[in-house]
Amino acid sequence: MKEAIIADEGFDGTYHTNVVVKHNGSCLYVPPGIFKSTCKIDITWFPFDDQHCDMKFGSWTYDGNQVFSALQLTSVSHPVHAFK
Repeated sequence: MKEAIIADEGFDGTYHTNVVVKHNGSCLYVPPGIFKSTCKIDITWFPFDDQHCDMKFGSWTYDGNQVFSALQLTSVSHPVHAFK
């Protein structure tokens, strides 16, 4: 029997991290994670080119009406400013 390949085998979901609980009962949980992606690039205007790669995130627990997340990313060279 062939061994199963796990999509997230490099991610340890048991990593201990804190959850921020606010006065209104809402919780903020930001688990650590490293994401790698590949996409097609166009180097026609190199070194003055811009590359855009899309990443799609979803929840296995809640549907889109139950989850609100906002990711503000302006450039790969800048950190994420807000994640809710």
